[in-house]
Amino acid sequence: MASWPELKQYIQDTYVVTRDVGEGLELEFHGEGRSQKMFVTHIQLNDGNDGDWVSIESPIGKSAEVDIVQALAAAGDVVCGGLALWAIDPTFLVMKHGIPLENVDLNEFQLPVQLLAGTADRMEKELTGEDRL
Repeated sequence: MASWPELKQYIQDTYVVTRDVGEGLELEFHGEGRSQKMFVTHIQLNDGNDGDWVSIESPIGKSAEVDIVQALAAAGDVVCGGLALWAIDPTFLVMKHGIPLENVDLNEFQLPVQLLAGTADRMEKELTGEDRL
C-alpha cells in the first residue's frame, strides 16, 4: 500500500512536476514535439471512510471546441480512464482515471499515468489539431 506522501515523493522523483499545491500535483510530459499536462490529486472519499484515492486527469481541449460525439467515439477503445468535464473548469474535457491508494504499489502508478497522458495527447491532437495543454 502507498500513502499519499509516499506516492507524492515517487511522482516528484520520477516526473516533471510543474506545480505542487499540497494535495495535488501538476505534471508535464514532453515527446515527439508535443507536450501534455496532467493533474494528480489526493482525494479522501466520504471524509476518509472509503479510503484514500488519487485522481489522474489530463485535459484534451475546451468542450465548446470539440465534437463530443467524436470524442466519445475516440474514448470508446480506451482501457484506462474515461472522458469527463473537468471539475476544476467544466469548460474543458479531460481524460480521467482514479486509483485507490490501498491497492496500489508505487510502480503500478506508472502505467496508468503513461496511458492517460498518451491518450489525452492523441485525443487533443485528433479532436482539436492543437497542442495547448
